[in-house]
Amino acid sequence: MDKLNSYSLSRTFFNWSFDNPDLIKPNHIALYFFIIEHANRLGWKKKFGIPTIMVMEAIGIKNFRTYSTTLQDLIKWKFIKLIQVSKNQYSSNIISLVQPKIVENTTYNSSLDFALNTKSKNDAEVQSNVEEIKVTPTIDNDDPILISNQIEAFKYEISTFKSLFTDIMLDDFFNYWSELTPDKTKMKFQLESTFGVKNRLHKWKLLDEQFKSKNNAGNKTSNSSLEKIANTIKTQCADIPE
Repeated sequence: MDKLNSYSLSRTFFNWSFDNPDLIKPNHIALYFFIIEHANRLGWKKKFGIPTIMVMEAIGIKNFRTYSTTLQDLIKWKFIKLIQVSKNQYSSNIISLVQPKIVENTTYNSSLDFALNTKSKNDAEVQSNVEEIKVTPTIDNDDPILISNQIEAFKYEISTFKSLFTDIMLDDFFNYWSELTPDKTKMKFQLESTFGVKNRLHKWKLLDEQFKSKNNAGNKTSNSSLEKIANTIKTQCADIPE
């Protein structure tokens, strides 16, 4: 296997990005190229850790859920391979960079090359017989590691609201919305068209308080009825001659 290098990895990535504008986002580019830079500084180790907090700070991602989703996309698209899942947001995921496949071809390197060469054909001669670096990432939604990552990301996001809600309520909320679909590829909350954790938690708290209020009202009514019955019995007993 040829040694990894920044040129081949970046060329592969941008070839794919150009062909998939509906999938790529700036977060993907920032994270992938930070990983390349990190690997380069480590001497292109086959496996290495990417500390979550450090990476988020370096590329300007503030939300852990956004970071986790971005990382999962790069894994699904086969640009990186996840070796070991981090235990929490303070530990590292262990990953390795995927070696791009090099294919000999006499055509343009990619549709991106074609677009660039077409634009500059009046300024320079278009070269042919060049090496093509192409990758066709696939998406594997059945990967248990990916759904495990999603569950951890969801759990962590909920935990960030500990100052606003009780631990019991947060646990109940998590257990309800993290229920997996029969095929174990999605959680219940992912089936919703929109889902803001903070807003849902406030609604959950409101409904919980309303439920408890109704129960308390029912208990008071029951206690009041019991008191009336008890008083009636006492009155009737008082009227009985000794």
